[in-house]
This record gives sequence, structure tokens and C-alpha cells, in this order.
Amino acid sequence: MNNIAGVIHKGLKRAMPFIIRNTIITVIGCGILIFIDYIVVGEYFSHFLRHGRVYALVILGYIVASEGTLFIDNYLTRKLSPKLSITNVILWKFSVVLLFYSVIYLVFYFLISPEPFARKTQITILISIIYVILIDLILIVNRFKNSLQEEREINSRLKEEKLKSDLYVLQNQLNPHFFFNSLNVLVSEIYEDTDKAVKYIEQLSNIFRYILQSSESFTVPVQKELEFLSAFIYLYKVRHGDALVINIDEGLQDVNAELPPMVLQMLVENCLKHNEIQRSSPLIVSVRREGDFILVENNLIKKSDAISTTTGLKNIRRRYSLLQNMDIYVEETPEKFCVKVPLIY
Repeated sequence: MNNIAGVIHKGLKRAMPFIIRNTIITVIGCGILIFIDYIVVGEYFSHFLRHGRVYALVILGYIVASEGTLFIDNYLTRKLSPKLSITNVILWKFSVVLLFYSVIYLVFYFLISPEPFARKTQITILISIIYVILIDLILIVNRFKNSLQEEREINSRLKEEKLKSDLYVLQNQLNPHFFFNSLNVLVSEIYEDTDKAVKYIEQLSNIFRYILQSSESFTVPVQKELEFLSAFIYLYKVRHGDALVINIDEGLQDVNAELPPMVLQMLVENCLKHNEIQRSSPLIVSVRREGDFILVENNLIKKSDAISTTTGLKNIRRRYSLLQNMDIYVEETPEKFCVKVPLIY
């Protein structure tokens, strides 16, 4: 019973804006029709009552015209805004709404009235068009205002999440353990292979450069993220050699989409953090495309002392939620651990 009541409550909450605005449209619409009767026929309510069915259809026409305009505005905004300029989007909306109004008034007036070009019909059409346009303009402006406010709030929360993400990555890169291991490897390479040591320093430099450059961006091209990931992987490959196998699908270089910065690095780092890396049983990490997702998967060789706080996954999930209202997918079996993150177009 509680579930049913909850569903009904949610349904009513969603329907309330529709009910309220169309109640207002109905009340004002009735007033307009009575006013037209008074101007043309000289009667207040008697003419309105005698032709109740016709006036009910006219009011229905107001509602259909209003709701249709709102639907067209919302639909064309979602479909055309990413592709066209604001001016072209407005022209498209104006043209489609004009065509829609023509159809609506042909149906609701020329078919209803026995004298479609009578003076009363013409006055009714003119006043009705002005009325519906004014109502829709108020609703569209109000929706645009609410959308701007919502966008400001989302941007504010997104900046906060981005800051947390940057701090999380920096903490992982700058912690003493990371530097201790990196410097140990570097010192070893300086004595054994100077050229390799120089490349190691370059890759380490690339990591910090990318972190600083992407600090102002909510998303980055897939190719940039892959460059950063390659620099990160190089440091670990130098340290672990053949004990670590990371396969990156070459086709990802051709993907024309974006990701939140450092997402792939965080996912690969999770694989390294929570699994044993040993030559006898290599850790194999795969990064590839699967439809509109990038998949990061590894075989499970869990560390006995590993403690997972899922901080990284929560951070990634939260950023996707704020950016595009998307979610990530996590799957774990006895043999593998897999995370899929959506591409952002």
C-alpha cells in the first residue's frame, strides 16, 4: 500500500504543473470567449451556455496549442541546440510553431464554425492566437529562467566536484609512496640506461602538466586522456615490466568524443592498487571501446591486505551524474573486474 501511495504521490507531483497551467488557461480562456460574446452578440452567459460544446472544443484547442508549443520548444532545444546557432534554432522553432498553429486552428475553428469567415470567428481566432502566444511566451520564459538557474547550480556543484577530483588525483600522485617508488626507479635507470631515465622524467613531467592543464576543464577529448594514460602507464611498466600487461584499443584514437579528465587513469590505477603484480601471474588490464562506452577491465589477483573505499568510483559516478545525468557500470566476477564509462558527445 505504501508503494502504491508513493507512486500516486509522485504522479500527482509530476502532473501538478500541467494541471495548474491548464486550469489557468481554461479559466482565462472562458473569460475571453464570454468577452467576445458580449462584443459581437451582446450577451454575457446565455450564448456561452447555449453553445457549451463548441466552447469546450475551443478551450481544448487552447490547451493543445499551448502544450504543443511547449513540447516543440523543448524538443527542438534538445535536438538542435548542440548543432545549430541560437538564431537558427529560434527560426526553426518559429517555423514549426507557425505550421502547428495553422493546423490547430484549421481543425478547431474552420471545422467547428458553420461560417468560418464570419466576423465573430475572425475575432475569436485573432484574440485566441494572441492569448495562446502570450501564455506560451510566459511559460517558455519562465522555463528558460528556471533552466538558467538550474544550470548555474549544476555548474557550481560541478566545480566543487572537479576540485575534489583534482585533489584526489594529486594526492595519489604526490603521496610519499608514489614518489619514493618513482625516484627509486629513476635512480636505477640513471645508472643503467640514461636515455630511458630521460624518457622516464619526460613522462613524469607529462603527468603533472596534464593535471595542471585540465584543471579548468570539465571534459577533455578522448585522445588527450589517452596521452595522459600512456604517460602514467609508462611509469608503472618501467617498474613492473612483463608482470604488468596493459592493452589499449588503437581504435580509441579515432573516437570523436570526450571524457571527464583523468577518469581512465583513475580506473587503471584502481586495477594496480587492488591487485598483485607479479611475473608468475601477470596483471592484465584492457582498455577498449564498447558501443558508446569505454571499458576498463582487469583479471582479479586481489591483494590480501587491500582495502577498497570506492572513493574513485564514487567520484567518477558523481561527475558523470552532474555533467550529463549519466551513470557508470561496474561488474565484478570471480575472474575479472570491469568498469564502463560513457562517452560524452
